[in-house]
Amino acid sequence: MKRLIACCTLLVALSSVSLAQDAAAPQGFLMFHQNKVAGLDVPRLNQLADSIMRPVLDAMVEEQIIMSWGILTHEWGDEWNWNWYLTTADHASFVSAWAEFSKRIMERFPDGVPEMMQYLQAHKDNQFLVRKAFGRPLAAGEAPPRFMMSNLAMVKEVDVPAIDKLFDTAMAPALNAMLAEGLIYGWGDLRHAWGDEWNIGWYISTKDHAAFVTAWESLLARVMKDHPEALMEAQKYALAHKDNLYHIQYAR
Repeated sequence: MKRLIACCTLLVALSSVSLAQDAAAPQGFLMFHQNKVAGLDVPRLNQLADSIMRPVLDAMVEEQIIMSWGILTHEWGDEWNWNWYLTTADHASFVSAWAEFSKRIMERFPDGVPEMMQYLQAHKDNQFLVRKAFGRPLAAGEAPPRFMMSNLAMVKEVDVPAIDKLFDTAMAPALNAMLAEGLIYGWGDLRHAWGDEWNIGWYISTKDHAAFVTAWESLLARVMKDHPEALMEAQKYALAHKDNLYHIQYAR
């Protein structure tokens, strides 16, 4: 995606960290590393990620080189079924962090990366500007989110300002209310930075699939009540759209 927004967020997880206050400037930068993997190979790939990627990326979070990272595996949607992400403050921070990640992982696990790559049947990267992201702190003893929905669309670049206004008017208030009520753990709004044709998106994270179903029904009811024209108006901008549901395998 060329320079410009999100799922995904992930975020997730992307939405377990509140990136900033509501502002016009982007609130972060997200790299989404998507892969097609045979279903039988997913458990082994998870093991490798836990032993190879996790020590390096967890340390980079602790050192504040990156803001967060996580692994998202397929629940429902398209063919990209084993994915991981990392977030940084901006694109320049991502470039620096990616170089550091590549250096550390090859120094510590020179044989591990080729082993992981042998399981990837296909791969693509997407990068997003995080236009907005909000998450709530976990209550004492509360489990972290384990489910995420991402909604991606292809739209004309000329329509993005109108879409932003529509999202801020109709969607954001409902999502913030649901966040305050504990129906969701977080949400984010994403815009294209680099990668494929899906150039706009948003995500929510929940405890599990059942909680997502409840949250989705609540979101639709609120938007239809307060802004009955919004969903139809949004559809007129979308040249195409797709939803993906993910299990949050790991998030830091």
